[in-house]
Amino acid sequence: MALPPNAYLSPQPLDPKDILDQKVNLRQDDSDQTFLQPNESAASFTLVATAEATAAGLQIMTGGQRDPALSGNMVRFWLQIASGMQENAAFNGAGLTLGIELTITTNSTPSRTKQRTLAFQVAQQ
Repeated sequence: MALPPNAYLSPQPLDPKDILDQKVNLRQDDSDQTFLQPNESAASFTLVATAEATAAGLQIMTGGQRDPALSGNMVRFWLQIASGMQENAAFNGAGLTLGIELTITTNSTPSRTKQRTLAFQVAQQ
């Protein structure tokens, strides 16, 4: 399945051997990336790598202080490519654009749920 055309593309490309934290601001404005309405906050969230991202070895890390976390209006999580996939030829040249689905459930009554695809360019640097 292809990534949606309006997926949020991270401005920082990743090398397959990088282990880096990522942050997503759940803004309250008029942009396409707005998750929250005024006076609303995130009650919970989930992150799931797309099937293509999982097949390419993209992992959302957990443990060792790398669990996905919500702090205020910021979601923070850590990504890595599985060690056995880091030398995959698919990461040569332009590499691959891999997706993660972020789903937010708000504290409003009734709660609202909003999902967006986050895209990460992974290429040998």
